[in-house]
Amino acid sequence: MNVVFLSQYFMPEPGATSELLSGIASKLVENNFRVGALAGQPSYFSAEKIETVFERDGVEVRRVWSTQFNKNMTLGRVLNSATFAASILVALLLHDRKALAVAVTTPPLLPWVCYAAHKLVGLRYVLLIHDVYPDIAVSLGALKEKGCVARFWHKLNRFGYDAAEQIVVLGRDMQEVIAREVDNRAHERIRIIPNWADGGKIAPIPRDEHPGLDELDARSRFVVLYSGNIGRFHEIETILDAAAQLDDRAEFLFLFYGDGQQAELVRRAADSSKNGTVRLMPFQPRERLGWTLTGCDLGFVTLREGLSGLATPSKLYGVLAAGKPVVVIGPEDCEAARLVRDEKCGVVVRPGDAIGLAQTLRRLRDDPDACLAFGSQARRVFESEYDLSAVTARWADLLRELNASNVDSFVDVGKNTPKKSPRW
Repeated sequence: MNVVFLSQYFMPEPGATSELLSGIASKLVENNFRVGALAGQPSYFSAEKIETVFERDGVEVRRVWSTQFNKNMTLGRVLNSATFAASILVALLLHDRKALAVAVTTPPLLPWVCYAAHKLVGLRYVLLIHDVYPDIAVSLGALKEKGCVARFWHKLNRFGYDAAEQIVVLGRDMQEVIAREVDNRAHERIRIIPNWADGGKIAPIPRDEHPGLDELDARSRFVVLYSGNIGRFHEIETILDAAAQLDDRAEFLFLFYGDGQQAELVRRAADSSKNGTVRLMPFQPRERLGWTLTGCDLGFVTLREGLSGLATPSKLYGVLAAGKPVVVIGPEDCEAARLVRDEKCGVVVRPGDAIGLAQTLRRLRDDPDACLAFGSQARRVFESEYDLSAVTARWADLLRELNASNVDSFVDVGKNTPKKSPRW
């Protein structure tokens, strides 16, 4: 069976989208799928050029042309997305092989591209909803809810949704949002498949045995961790306000690994901290992720108010894999908050409640048995539902179902394929 992933970001580029899709793609190869990917030129950290066509972990990757402006600048991000989407459309129209496409909604133009290719050349595709647009732009104040741009965007989205073989969402909150967007007949085509972490690479390490606490000079501190993109969607102010309240004594360490549009807020808080309560560290290499996620007492997962169902922080699954208590700072009905409450593996704090967060952290620091219980439950839940192997199995089941429903649309992608061309 032949599958091609459509994503602006793909291996070996860093970042959550790249790692999540690349991991699933590689695992599908192990499950006897023939997998390819169409990706853009790197733009996450630099404009470095890489090979246009290459194979890694059994996945054949073709990078189409796109601009490579700084992704943290709005105009640069828009231009990168637009040029990538245009190149993807050309590639889909000119390609003479059929495969089932899996398109992620980052950039948000891809559903429109897939719909156009579906109408013009019969492309079959699955939409993987990572972020819901234009709703996110409206929630962040970039677009007016009743404005002509948002209304036109919603209409275009419906075309892309209705023509999709399946719509994959990350959680129950997102399922509810998308169900309001599509025709009633399309509700049965919405399926929840969450994101994942690799339990083989991220595994609990007892606190007393973790060398990272000595390297950070934090053995005697209660270490609370934020790891990953410090972006627009994430509730950072509540954490920093709580850190300021706990800065009177050097008992806590608010450790940030990452960068993004709100990193400057963290940098300023670190500079003004009297006792070094806040510390900002750069993104760590992928192979150190298990080390960084386990070198703490609990992990933060955050989402801004108003974004429930519009995005799901992927850092949730790394904290679960590390076997650490999860502190969710986000809307009470978001998927992360629901999971933590249902599975009893952490606590939930509303955005803006810095006083409540500070009190929660003091309580957890004073109750190590509760932290251990939360952490053990987090790992149990992770192993059963959110490990890479478990999530890949759900993807494989879905793709095989779609293949069985339309076997004739798949062709021998190896036939008459040039030697150096992707097999898909």
